[in-house]
Amino acid sequence: MIKILVSSCLLGAPVRHDARDKKCDHAILQRWIEEGRVVSVCPEMLGGLGTPRPPSEIVNDGSRRVVTRDGVTIIGRLLNLDTFQVLMRDPKDQLRSFVKSDLREHGFVQASPMPSFRTTLSPQELADVIAYLGTLKGVVAQ
Repeated sequence: MIKILVSSCLLGAPVRHDARDKKCDHAILQRWIEEGRVVSVCPEMLGGLGTPRPPSEIVNDGSRRVVTRDGVTIIGRLLNLDTFQVLMRDPKDQLRSFVKSDLREHGFVQASPMPSFRTTLSPQELADVIAYLGTLKGVVAQ
């Protein structure tokens, strides 16, 4: 029988940062539990984080920069990062997977690739642009 790892908070264990759970009552999950296939795991607790703990999040737009062994730099949107690889979408929206040991370096991009218009446009001009963009999708600016 194949075992399935399921986050402990989804099984009702109060291990989230706020010492609460995120219990899931989905029928498939319940069937797996009844079949004895589910293994309860809390990655944060295994990593040494306690409960309760301060909430955390990645405060970044997800832009990731990798430099290959031959010096090629690729910047893209981070999809997944684990012990062995970096998975991202490049600027052409192509899925790219990099083995960490094959990279010279990798990390978050410190500055956004999107230029800022705060110093170029006045507050009214920026509001006008946002209002205009909203009309393109049928959204009414408030």
